[in-house]
Amino acid sequence: MPSNPPLAYVAGPYRAATPLGVTVNVNRARQVGVLVAERGWHPIVPHNLSTGLEHVGDDDFWLALTLNVMEKCDVVVVAPNWQASDGTRAEIARAEELGLPVYFDVGELPAQPAALEVE
Repeated sequence: MPSNPPLAYVAGPYRAATPLGVTVNVNRARQVGVLVAERGWHPIVPHNLSTGLEHVGDDDFWLALTLNVMEKCDVVVVAPNWQASDGTRAEIARAEELGLPVYFDVGELPAQPAALEVE
């Protein structure tokens, strides 16, 4: 069995003015997650944790959850259009406090070829 790949947290906007905007943001984060996986990392896409659960808890509840998850990861990869997202900026700031590498371009994420080997 291959060794466990490191964890890459995908940070990016979730909230939007419309349900369609939320769907667009979630899909962008998932697309980054696919690219992360293709580089041999295990992607952690927090958008998947809260989709459909928006009525439970407030923004602080979800940010605390996502920061907790992010702190267990090895790197942070940032999805497009992050600049206007308070939550994403908070995630980036916390990652920097923890010394986690932050990648704004998934192409700069080092590949993990051993993780992609299949026995």
